[in-house]
Amino acid sequence: MMIRNRTKEDLINEITTRMDLVLNNRKAIVEFKEHLAKYGITGGEVEGLFSEPELLNEIDERELVLFTEQMYQKTGVEDLNPEKWYTMHEIKTAKTYDKRIYNEVDMFMDIEFENVTMIDDKVYTTAIDIGKISELYDAQMLYYDFNIQRQSRKRGINRVATVYKKNVREIKDKILKRKLKPTTIVFNATVGTSDSGEELFYDHKRRTLRISPDVRLAILDGYHRILGGIEAHKANPDLKFNFILEVTNYTTREAQEFQADHAKASPIPKTRIEMFEKSRHADDVTQVLMAESELKDRVSEQSTIAPTTGELVSYSVLTDAIEREFPMEFRRDIEPVAKFLSSFFDELIAEYADEFVYNSKDNSSLMNYNKMFAGYVALAAKMYKEDIGISKLKDILDNVDFSRSNPEWEKIGITDKDGLIVKEVDEREIGKYFKKLII
Repeated sequence: MMIRNRTKEDLINEITTRMDLVLNNRKAIVEFKEHLAKYGITGGEVEGLFSEPELLNEIDERELVLFTEQMYQKTGVEDLNPEKWYTMHEIKTAKTYDKRIYNEVDMFMDIEFENVTMIDDKVYTTAIDIGKISELYDAQMLYYDFNIQRQSRKRGINRVATVYKKNVREIKDKILKRKLKPTTIVFNATVGTSDSGEELFYDHKRRTLRISPDVRLAILDGYHRILGGIEAHKANPDLKFNFILEVTNYTTREAQEFQADHAKASPIPKTRIEMFEKSRHADDVTQVLMAESELKDRVSEQSTIAPTTGELVSYSVLTDAIEREFPMEFRRDIEPVAKFLSSFFDELIAEYADEFVYNSKDNSSLMNYNKMFAGYVALAAKMYKEDIGISKLKDILDNVDFSRSNPEWEKIGITDKDGLIVKEVDEREIGKYFKKLII
């Protein structure tokens, strides 16, 4: 409940801004963990809170009291004194807390996977539900191995996992909306981590894979998807969603080689990812234009264009402009917009074929400049809304000086004083300019 005029958000902010005072003191970290372990709060959980302070919003209030008390004792900062935030009753109650009583997860659970296919003696595949992943994670049977992971960062004396929270949220939302497709995550039972000498036991007849009880599984690939799956399971425990699971039995060196091989894979460009996801109505319109208009084979899947291949505009510039200029609430809105834009670009490219087709590699004019298409879409939107016929397009554009020397381009931030295109061009400003062409 906290003392009047004090909020949990304010307390967490005070804690977060002082964390480095503790993280830079090895002895303080050790004592911090040892003290909270008396209340059933593990060292891993403490590290997690330091790594991602926003998780303080999600822990039990009594745990927050105990965490605050340790922060106060280790830093001496009076603003962290629990008595300034909580009543004496709340503090006393917190000191009777034992998380182990409330944690129903078996910390020494037997792990056995069913319907497992053996690829070779080091690789096995099966399916795993997000509920099972959450269970393993809560039981601390999964961990982030900094020796094999591709991304981590230093925080104080510790290394912490690099977590892109936006990615985790997107994955969570897609699972909850049943839009995420099953992909492969990889757990590694590192060779040499079992006292018995064997980390995995595969039963060919039953097609089961048992993990030795003293082995924890290192997350080799899929960390963000795992976190997203756990968050989705928390939000809806009844939801069923399976990932494809690959369980490996690699040495640390072999696991590093696995990561190196992944790192060598060609990255998917951001614009290509946007094409794959196609979550906006504007994406559907662009797909029509790419298939049925003069823009066919002229839209780049990269963030830049290759004029030598005839490309005129990037997928992101075109689609972002359509999203911005043509509000579409329902799927039925897609067809008329796509039809109008198809006609618009058919007219534009045919009427100005010298710039767009025959001399598309010539950069003396800005008419075929990639981001100028943000202006063309804005102009199309104005014509669409005001019911101006496509036949009027040439009359409108003939009044525009597309040469680099036109001072208007410098005014709206396309070029510098020498007529060179600047590094950061605001496509919205280009759109505004083109909409003003119709009075």
